Amino acid sequence: MLIYASCHEADAECESGKRFAVAYLSRDEKPRGLHMHDTLEIFICLSGGRSMYISDRQYEMRAGDVFLINPFEAHQPIQEEGESFERYILCLHPDYLMSLCTAKTDLRSSFYLRPEGFEHRRSLSRQTLLRVQGLLHAMAGEENFGADVMENALMTELIVTILRLYQETPIAAASAPQLSEMISKVLAYVNQGITGELSLENVAGAFFLSKGYLSRTFHEETGTTLQRYIVTRRISLAKRLLCEGANVRDTCEKCGFGDYSHFIRTFSREVGVSPKQYASTHMLRSSDAQE
Repeated sequence: MLIYASCHEADAECESGKRFAVAYLSRDEKPRGLHMHDTLEIFICLSGGRSMYISDRQYEMRAGDVFLINPFEAHQPIQEEGESFERYILCLHPDYLMSLCTAKTDLRSSFYLRPEGFEHRRSLSRQTLLRVQGLLHAMAGEENFGADVMENALMTELIVTILRLYQETPIAAASAPQLSEMISKVLAYVNQGITGELSLENVAGAFFLSKGYLSRTFHEETGTTLQRYIVTRRISLAKRLLCEGANVRDTCEKCGFGDYSHFIRTFSREVGVSPKQYASTHMLRSSDAQE
């Protein structure tokens, strides 16, 4: 198994091969901005960053932390400038994970069937982290006859090892770096109004701030722009609605896009396919995960 040095390459391999792909990223790899993808992701921190944003949640990132991210969740790791930030990204194709499930064990539950207040983060003990790294190194060394069979066995062990933390470990309250009171209120305002009309101008006006000041401060504290945050959260909601069977026009309205053509263009640019194409290929997969 090849371990990639780029998230984009791992995502592409996972999508095309419909199995899994692994990326190892170091201090030289700049973290991606706020983004989504159609693969499931297990994000493993080897050295701490500053914070992780997943949808409307913010978490502190520490060495040994692991995060589960599903295809509907916009996310972004933020690192301290100039600091080492090593991590593994495990991309899992939903169909591949489904193939590993049994009548007794649904490996998809921690990705899809989540209780209210679900915490994306768990912490690996030193022993478990070493075990996970050992499994990854073993997969990377498989090149002989039966390599694909051994990779499947090792990846299955790795997945179960991590998902057991979500089934067996008590949930600890999310810990996050402190945002300013203003930006915390702005995020709450945007998340509560994501289906309505939102723009930099009207958000700034709601808090009696200048657009320039809000824009600069939001970017400094979250690592992304307010407009990018709004668009990504809306596309995330649109993906979920389409998978649940909503038609394209209803989805456009429910996600706060005032213009149908603009919604089609934006969704196609962000996701890579049109809303209709996305719905036709993902609706069955989503319904299977809900059973």
